[in-house]
Amino acid sequence: ILGAGFPLDALLALAVRHAAHVSEVADVAIDLFDDHIRKAVGPNATQEQAAGRLADQEIVAQAFRALLPQVTRLVARTT
Repeated sequence: ILGAGFPLDALLALAVRHAAHVSEVADVAIDLFDDHIRKAVGPNATQEQAAGRLADQEIVAQAFRALLPQVTRLVARTT
């Protein structure tokens, strides 16, 4: 890129902006996963449902493994 004549300072500034936005999006994505998968099944969930969901960490791991490839494909198509 530098060989094509792009100035280093402009590339670095762009990289910093990109990193900040990626970090912000990642934080929101983590919150979404946390709210909809790791935490209780919903505001109307019984205490038994919520306790079972939180107690079984394997559910969280399975959901992560299932969703990661789907999210990766989604991001790859929109960028």
